[in-house]
Amino acid sequence: MKTNPQKTNRRFWLSAAIGLALLFVAATPRTAMAQWNPSPSPSPNNNIYYNAGNVGIGTTSPTSILTVQTTGPDSAGDKYLRVKNTNSFTGLLLDPGQAGDAGWLLMGGYPNAGDFTIRQLSFANYLTIKKNTGNVGIGTTSPGAKLVLSTNTATLPTPPTNTILQVGSVEGLATRFTVDGFASPAQLIFRRADTTAASPYFRNPGKLH
Repeated sequence: MKTNPQKTNRRFWLSAAIGLALLFVAATPRTAMAQWNPSPSPSPNNNIYYNAGNVGIGTTSPTSILTVQTTGPDSAGDKYLRVKNTNSFTGLLLDPGQAGDAGWLLMGGYPNAGDFTIRQLSFANYLTIKKNTGNVGIGTTSPGAKLVLSTNTATLPTPPTNTILQVGSVEGLATRFTVDGFASPAQLIFRRADTTAASPYFRNPGKLH
């Protein structure tokens, strides 16, 4: 059986061309594309990480590490960034890395259901807002007035109805208000908001006017 020399030559040169093309592609330097990769540790695990660049949700040009962008009016909460727990409290952790820094938590449902709390991580709650009433507690997680300032770890007495401000100090120490005035006298004014009549007020150096 005779071999067609023309077909043999064509096959040879075709194979040689494919080989050279593959060699060229392999030798050509390429820029690595950003991509999601499996986390190398601990192993095995289900974690992933992004190896380069910013991440955009709703945008193709994110300007921060994570940019979440939306447009148009909200409908039933579909424009919110939601952090959800199906059966307990949840929150966001701000975790700075400077010497002497502390972690801060913005928490929902903690320490009681319905509460919004600002807490120093692994240390103490500093501000709590109660659901429905909007009462704010600083130094207490159970404010019974619109604003409660407390340095006492014990529960404060229930204030009278319509109390705007309640203040409590550590047991055994006096509760003090300090009003500092710079370049002018300090004043603590009590007056009726529904009248223009003169009302008494306290003015430095402590006289009742």
